[in-house]
Amino acid sequence: MVQTGYVEVRSVPTRVVTCGGWMQEAFVDQKDLVLIITGNPGLTAYYEEFIEMLHNDVKMPVWAVCHAGHEFEDKIPCPKANPDLYNLEGQIEHKVEFIKRYVPPEVKIHLIGHSVGSYIILKMLKNKMLSHHVHMNYLLFPAIERIGASPNGKFFTFMNNYFHWIIVLLASFVTMLPTPIGRGLVRGWFLIDGTHPKNVTATMQLLRPQILKNIFSLAADEMESILELDVETVDQHKDKLRFYYGQIDGWCPLTYYDNLKENVPDARAHACTNGYRHAFVLNYSRPMADIVSKWIKEHKM
Repeated sequence: MVQTGYVEVRSVPTRVVTCGGWMQEAFVDQKDLVLIITGNPGLTAYYEEFIEMLHNDVKMPVWAVCHAGHEFEDKIPCPKANPDLYNLEGQIEHKVEFIKRYVPPEVKIHLIGHSVGSYIILKMLKNKMLSHHVHMNYLLFPAIERIGASPNGKFFTFMNNYFHWIIVLLASFVTMLPTPIGRGLVRGWFLIDGTHPKNVTATMQLLRPQILKNIFSLAADEMESILELDVETVDQHKDKLRFYYGQIDGWCPLTYYDNLKENVPDARAHACTNGYRHAFVLNYSRPMADIVSKWIKEHKM
């Protein structure tokens, strides 16, 4: 049921994953759409299991759109010559343009943001056209404030400053190996880490040097750009927002959940009690699909 393909958004080939019909075909009998804005890395391949489970639960078309420059088969506009296509502001404009071009105005959109995808959604809600187009927003493990000050943010900044080139070099080495050997190394790492090996294919693509550089570049921009909580936007759209924070999350610690509740006491925010990890698509697609599908059904009614 899952279909994949590429469309052009702001001159960048952009991978889309759909379940419930490919693009416009989905709206023959449906006027609702669940659209997932990914975290970083923004590879939709990691979300395919979650997409299919969610579609089976809510019986609505479910799409995910990759970040510009995070998945491609052919050439893309040069990142060095076109940095505004791939930085955080560029990713926000990329998602706005995607909706304008490919989602009919009469369709009600149920947005799901994962990690930095949640920040992108809050910025998208400042667009009046989109805010009326969007029915609800579900922000999962939301990286919407002080990401650079988080434990993982501090670690990333240190690694990016001093070891970025080593990581890219090692990734290049893995991709240059014969495919069975490279896949075997990645699969072995997943087994050691306790992550389901079904994500090997997506990870092999992530290790491509240009994609990895684009991921690191976007993450570095996040560290500098995602600062204080946008209380005004959250308060203004609180009736259309639902948050899910991790119990142990190095990117969005529970103190950020507390800060949200302190500034917007009636925000619908939930703190996980089950130990689901920030990168839930690696191991917890089923329980997170259960949670989000329940919310979607409630708000659709």
